[in-house]
Amino acid sequence: MRYCICKRSIAGFAFIRGLLPKGRAQRFFRWRLITTDKERKNMKKYVSFAVLTALVLMLVCNGIAMAEIIPPYGMGQIGYNGAVLCQELTVRKEPNTSSKAVKTLKCGDFILIIEQKDGWAYLTQSDAEDEDPIGWVNADYITVDPAWYRTEGSTAVYAWDDTSAPKVALLGADKTLPILKDEGDWILVSLRGAAGWIHCGNAR
Repeated sequence: MRYCICKRSIAGFAFIRGLLPKGRAQRFFRWRLITTDKERKNMKKYVSFAVLTALVLMLVCNGIAMAEIIPPYGMGQIGYNGAVLCQELTVRKEPNTSSKAVKTLKCGDFILIIEQKDGWAYLTQSDAEDEDPIGWVNADYITVDPAWYRTEGSTAVYAWDDTSAPKVALLGADKTLPILKDEGDWILVSLRGAAGWIHCGNAR
């Protein structure tokens, strides 16, 4: 584009030089090239804006969530991080179903797992060393040391790993959920005692 304009300008200069006094012809073509540079810069701005707008629309239309994936923390000073997966989980004094219930946890409650034995987990909800454990829970209803998914904006949750699937939830910003399965661009998260899929191709 720039080469063609300059070539025409040079040819025109040779023609007009004979019609205009010396200096006026030079000023004429200097003005023309400057105008062309300004037009080209404006065009670049318009193209950049159009490309950015198209990318944003693609992200929204494809249901790709803006978010952060937090890797597992590993063994801490007290134990492993975890979360409750079912709607309600009974905490018992001893690791058996006939033992006295001492507390009820809710779905999504954060816990620290101190010990696991015979399908049961001994846990606390505080990382303070002088805090007593709260008791035992059935380990089938918790997740131990998972990766976490933290939303940064409105995030759709689907019934299965396809954006044409029914939406089962719409999450707001700053929601942190345990990841149950990672399938590349899709992850399965725990949600209100059930599970749902989130498209997270850019959340890495």
